[in-house]
Amino acid sequence: MAAISVVNVYVTGNTSTGENQVSRQDMLAWFQDCLKMDIKKIEDLGRGPHYCQMLNLLFPSVNPVPLKMVKFNAKSEHEFAENWKKLQNGFKKLSIDKVIPIEKLIKLKMMDNMEFAQWFKKFFDSNCGLDPNFGTYDSEAERGRVGISVASPGAASGIGAGTRKPAAPRTVAAPTRAPLTKRPTPNAGAAVNGAGAAPAAAVAKPPQRSPAAPAHRAEPAAAPSTSAQDQQVINDLQTQLSDANIRLEESVVTIEGLEKERDFYFGKLRDIEILAQEHEDSGRAPDEEVLKKILDILYATEEGFVAPEDEEELDAVGDEEETY
Repeated sequence: MAAISVVNVYVTGNTSTGENQVSRQDMLAWFQDCLKMDIKKIEDLGRGPHYCQMLNLLFPSVNPVPLKMVKFNAKSEHEFAENWKKLQNGFKKLSIDKVIPIEKLIKLKMMDNMEFAQWFKKFFDSNCGLDPNFGTYDSEAERGRVGISVASPGAASGIGAGTRKPAAPRTVAAPTRAPLTKRPTPNAGAAVNGAGAAPAAAVAKPPQRSPAAPAHRAEPAAAPSTSAQDQQVINDLQTQLSDANIRLEESVVTIEGLEKERDFYFGKLRDIEILAQEHEDSGRAPDEEVLKKILDILYATEEGFVAPEDEEELDAVGDEEETY
């Protein structure tokens, strides 16, 4: 069959404001409905196998991730990482540009996994139907075919597990009332018993409760006046808080840069690993063409990259030392 040209997705909306985002409940319900398996919470998606099968469901003709190699019952971060690496290989087969932040996802943190789930949902919707066999994939049957057993969504499972069966109505017995007895009046008693009959006994009245004295409400204490010394302490604390916020913003920028650099070099290593695996499978000895491809990967730069001046000066000094 002809190769499938996937639609790469780079922007999923504003995560902080929730713009164009899917709620956690709807996201869990979507994964459970597609995979026909029980998923308790978003953090569980950080184990990796759910995405592997979702990619096969989206592209059943390619079947990019062999299901028998996926660990659905993974327990450790090492096993989670192995699942994500298999998904990254599936991305490579389909020419999907996304670099998976494996180190973040395997920590099973809600925010990191929710962010990746939002991207995948957008990617899924953008590529839904590109495969001519889309819609023929049975997730539960495919797992059974390779001997994988997982819990199916039931009425007692988490959000979005399925339609709950309504509880049977309880039958409540109607309360029985004692028949009312008509109180005899003094006149009726006299008519029956004669003029000398004693009147009916009076019904005892409940003792009247004396109104309780209103509780004394304590007056709110007056706020102590702020002295000049206290105001100085407040000003100092506000200055320290402002400095801490500035340092925090700088740290966030630094961390983002380091994460981007890490993902860049991780992508290089993955490319080299895949190239080495393909060459190993071919059974041929290493040749100059393979070495050239590895060097091309190592020295490849991103668009807009400019070498720092310090590195250029160091290269020049190195050339002079070699001349001597």
